[in-house]
Amino acid sequence: MQVEMEASVFALDDLVSDADFVLFSPWHGLLSEHCTYGEARMAKYKEASKVHLGEQLPLIYQRQDEAWVPVH
Repeated sequence: MQVEMEASVFALDDLVSDADFVLFSPWHGLLSEHCTYGEARMAKYKEASKVHLGEQLPLIYQRQDEAWVPVH
């Protein structure tokens, strides 16, 4: 099954933000920006309560130099 992305979704590489952490979904784009990992985790849990069974959860990314790296 192939999922079509919405036109408003952008590539994570195009993200310009002053935040150190972001919550990003490939299907919904940028969900939120955060100064700390703890804030980003809380936002992820809040988003997780909204998704339906089988949907992919958003990921937390951390700024490292000029790139965004997923936090595991």
